[in-house]
Amino acid sequence: MGRAWAQGPCPMSIDAGTDTFTIVMGEVPRATDAIALYAAVGWGDADDDEGKIQAALVNTMCVIQAIDRNGTLIGLARLFGDGIIHTSLAEIVVHPNWQRRGVGRAMLSKASEVCAGTAIFLETFRGQEHFFESCGFVARPQMVVMSRRPQT
Repeated sequence: MGRAWAQGPCPMSIDAGTDTFTIVMGEVPRATDAIALYAAVGWGDADDDEGKIQAALVNTMCVIQAIDRNGTLIGLARLFGDGIIHTSLAEIVVHPNWQRRGVGRAMLSKASEVCAGTAIFLETFRGQEHFFESCGFVARPQMVVMSRRPQT
């Protein structure tokens, strides 16, 4: 049987020193919040197409968010897969003000917990390998990441 990943919110509060953030799964963030987060890390622009971003978020199999005590989106992870054999971590992004404070690790931990019965594959930018290795992921030298730009 397949796994139902997004059955509603399942908040998990994390104390990151003087600041607290909450991991939320099963809710889709507003596109405007995701666009602001992407812009903060240099992924896209603040004028990205809100409708496309919202559709992408809604069509994601599993969305894991990190929000601060004010309800601001500070982290986002998106997962795709069949829920049985294969899961792909499409992206994991953390606001620069919250990097190196456990946010990415907490979202990845939640993803690993939810997808414990499947292999999880991801691609990352050079220089980020150590983070994923410290979370239990192993580089596969025989694998190559390939992509194609959208055809317009």
